[in-house]
Formats: sequence, structure tokens, C-alpha cells
Amino acid sequence: MISVWTTFTRSRLLHDAWRLDTYLGLICAMVSAAVLSFLYEYFDIFKLKVVKLFLPHKKSLTCTGHEATTQKASSLPARLVSTAFYMCRVVLVYVLMLCVMTMNVWILVTVLLGTGAGYISKKITKTKNLRSDMEIRNLKPTNETIAKIQHCERLVVNEKEPAKNEPPLEITELLDKNEDKSY
Repeated sequence: MISVWTTFTRSRLLHDAWRLDTYLGLICAMVSAAVLSFLYEYFDIFKLKVVKLFLPHKKSLTCTGHEATTQKASSLPARLVSTAFYMCRVVLVYVLMLCVMTMNVWILVTVLLGTGAGYISKKITKTKNLRSDMEIRNLKPTNETIAKIQHCERLVVNEKEPAKNEPPLEITELLDKNEDKSY
């Protein structure tokens, strides 16, 4: 059997009831493919917003005397939600693959346009607080952050107790300041 890309609409999409031989069926298929491909690209932003709800709101690094401690909350709910989003995204990709495998040019073009629109909207709506892992790896610490970390290291290395009037250093303030900056 030889398959070629065609504009003929004598096929079915996903199941026998969804026929592409009518204009209504083809238009519904194109709209569905565009929405699914848009959602495929936009899924990362939505996942980051939802997973952020399961993460602790404040992360602080307290430097006192001999210890530097961090508050760490359980990340199991965040991982489970992230896994569920990944599974949904894989299902979405397979449905898009089945749409494209109808070998209909109109559906292929619609999937490409929907993916492009989703990519553009993802880049436009991505905020400074929603960063992917790749973007976080490229961040550079501020001079203020480096100074406070060096202060903590000096306390640990020298085993020097901080003065009683000196409050413990909080990295939370730095994180809040860093969130206000756009990169």
C-alpha cells in the first residue's frame, strides 16, 4: 500500500464515526487538531503553575554559627502531579500523531500552525517565576547572594559564633529580590 499526502477527505479520524468526507467533519478535525497542538506546547506553562502550588512557598537558608540549614518540604505531591502531566502530554502527542497519520495535508498544516501558535504564546506568557530546568541552570547568582554565602562559609570554617546582636542571615530575602528581577 502506497501512502501519499493528499487533500482528499475520504478518510476517518480516530474512529469510524468521525468522517472527513464532509466539510463539517474536516473543519471539526482541523479545529480539534489545532487546539490539541496548541495545548501540547502550552502544557509546560500550565504544569509549572500547578506544580508550583504543591511546592513550599518560602525557601530559606539560615546561617547561624556552625550550621546552615534549609527548610525542605516533601516534594512527593509535586512529583506525582508532574508525572500525571507528563502522562497526559504523552497521550496528547499520540493523538496528534494519529491525526497527522491520516495523511491529510490540511490536518498536517493545522497541527503545525497550532504548534507554532502554542510555542509563541508559551514564550509570551512565560513569567519570571516560571522557569524550566534548563533556564534555572543558566542563572547566575547575584553579588549579594555570593556575599551572604561566603559569610556563612566563614562562620562554618572558622567555627566562629555570630555576635549576639547580629541576626541570622536569611536567604529568603535574596530569593524574593531575585524573583522581582527579570532575566
